[in-house]
Amino acid sequence: MNKHTRIVYEKAVSLLFPRRCPYCDEVLRPGLYYHESCRNKADYADNYSTCIQCGRPLFYSDDEYCRVCKGKDFYFDKGYSLYVYKAVSPGIYRLKYAGRREYADVYAMDMVRCLGERIDSLDADLIVPVPLHARRMRTRGYNQAALLGRALSKRTGIACSEALARRVRNTAPQKLLTAAGRRRNLSGAFKLSGNDVKLKKIIIIDDIYTTGATVNELAKELKKAGASKVYVITLAIGSI
Repeated sequence: MNKHTRIVYEKAVSLLFPRRCPYCDEVLRPGLYYHESCRNKADYADNYSTCIQCGRPLFYSDDEYCRVCKGKDFYFDKGYSLYVYKAVSPGIYRLKYAGRREYADVYAMDMVRCLGERIDSLDADLIVPVPLHARRMRTRGYNQAALLGRALSKRTGIACSEALARRVRNTAPQKLLTAAGRRRNLSGAFKLSGNDVKLKKIIIIDDIYTTGATVNELAKELKKAGASKVYVITLAIGSI
């Protein structure tokens, strides 16, 4: 498909199935991916000093670590996040539960715009989305982390593997648990389907980072399998 044909095709598709702004969910004019005014209201994590472990905004603290990370050891080497969760939570909810799959490509575009240089500096070999358990996958119909992983892969050229990691336990929703309960809930939740991660640098991708228990458990399995470095990129991170 040449450039002219692709433009015509995209315009036809946008007329039949108009895009919606991932920030406000209003219908967009053909050719737009978001309302600039809406994106300008998004609260980016990088607007603040951030925790050197997880990337959480420290707001007015002079510490290097947030209070969740301080004094703790993690299996992942470094985390980055695009947004502060509160400011974009309606859009993430729609991506996750209301079938707004097209949001993922716009969010990945913004990840590359804001975090692209850092992503390049990681020299990663593979993107691994946090998997859903098969039962939850059947109910929801798609994995929002996998949508983000595919979109980021397309824009960075880093391969994305959705089959490498499996969620073998249908864990309780993390939002219902304490920090200690989250860690116990996820113990043994992930298994790797292959053994091709030895010496690789891997980016785990997920939608929301709260305490980091989910991505840390997956990072543990990747490190056990021989990954040399494991990084985490999330769409949004919760404040504390």
